[in-house]
Amino acid sequence: MTTTNGSTQDRPGPLTALRGRYVSVVEVVGGLLLATLMWLVCLVGVVTAPAGTAALFGLVRYWRRNGIEGWCATEFIQEFRRSFGQASRLGALLATTWAVVGLGSWGLFRRFGQSFMVLAPLTVAAALLGGLTVFIWVVMADYDAPDRAVLRTAASLVASHPGATAVAVGALAAAAFAVAHMPTSVLLFPGPLSLALYVVGHGALVRSLVAQDSGAST
Repeated sequence: MTTTNGSTQDRPGPLTALRGRYVSVVEVVGGLLLATLMWLVCLVGVVTAPAGTAALFGLVRYWRRNGIEGWCATEFIQEFRRSFGQASRLGALLATTWAVVGLGSWGLFRRFGQSFMVLAPLTVAAALLGGLTVFIWVVMADYDAPDRAVLRTAASLVASHPGATAVAVGALAAAAFAVAHMPTSVLLFPGPLSLALYVVGHGALVRSLVAQDSGAST
């Protein structure tokens, strides 16, 4: 291409552009696979699972601001170290709560059977707890706040954004269904799923902050 002053401005040819797109795809796929692998390693350690989950959501926050990179181990490890203590405490609280709901469901099913009067409230309780679980990791990724503040903010998101809660719970249910019917799928979905859940939760958090600012200014 010749400019008005007679100089020549290089344009990337079609092969160069195609190569650039290919490299971008490799970066995205490689980053998602590596993040999934690191999360699975933390999951095997059991006690490191909460910090691994927090690190995964923290990594997604980093990606949202800087773009997905193929090599993401450094950022993952930094997020893991940063959030280990708080993630362990909140993870233990969530695990205990899920265990109580599970044991309560088992007891009710044995006593009353799988009737609608039993299934309906248990389904609602599981959905609310699922939304709370997702939003806790999102809030932790976005803010350095005490445990109670994280729990309070996550609970308010569940209460004020039923649509986002339903989407998050639906995504978790779909992932659980996929793993139950094809266990090897766990090697593929954690990276993309955490990215989708973070986008949903972060959007709800931003809308809540905007609503608070609007209410304070009126």
